[in-house]
Amino acid sequence: QEITLFRATEQERGDQHLPNCLGWSEISVKPVQQMMLPGNHSSMVQYPHVAKLVQALRQRLDATKSKIGVPMP
Repeated sequence: QEITLFRATEQERGDQHLPNCLGWSEISVKPVQQMMLPGNHSSMVQYPHVAKLVQALRQRLDATKSKIGVPMP
């Protein structure tokens, strides 16, 4: 298993000083996979960007189900 970090492509002021994985790699031994999504921290969960977030979440959930052997509908 790994950690999936959904990140916005548009950085907000001050974000350029944050670590690449936002600190997740420092608190977990699991690998961190970043998925870059359109928008900023707020707009990535609003129309029209939320459609890409939903698609990315579905892909990650389906991949995880497949890895652990959960039957797919």
